[in-house]
Amino acid sequence: MMAIGTGHRSNNYSESKRNHHLDNNRRQEQRNKGIPNKSHPNFREEHKSFSSIFVSNIPWNASVQDLWDICNKWGVVIDVYIAAKRSKSGHRFGFVRFINVNDINQLVSNLRTAWMGDFHLSADVAM
Repeated sequence: MMAIGTGHRSNNYSESKRNHHLDNNRRQEQRNKGIPNKSHPNFREEHKSFSSIFVSNIPWNASVQDLWDICNKWGVVIDVYIAAKRSKSGHRFGFVRFINVNDINQLVSNLRTAWMGDFHLSADVAM
């Protein structure tokens, strides 16, 4: 014979799980406010002017702001990411996203002349 309270606890548990799920959905919606939906059919069309550049040989003490400032000399930087791990060759690396790049080859060429302290940056178009 089943205890009288068992079914009641079970209902409360599933109701609390359902409320927790709804709270997570609300938080996710709030986090995504203002962020473009990448599945939107015109997302690629509207944002095709972005260019991502892979940058390596970043000094260990360099911050995202340091890399931003160096790269901003040759174009309008909109995002910088520096990976926490090293490349296969043991260097620190990251990605810089530019907007409205007219000549990506010239941009990469300019970035290859950049130095951060004693580190000569390496740059290439991100695939």
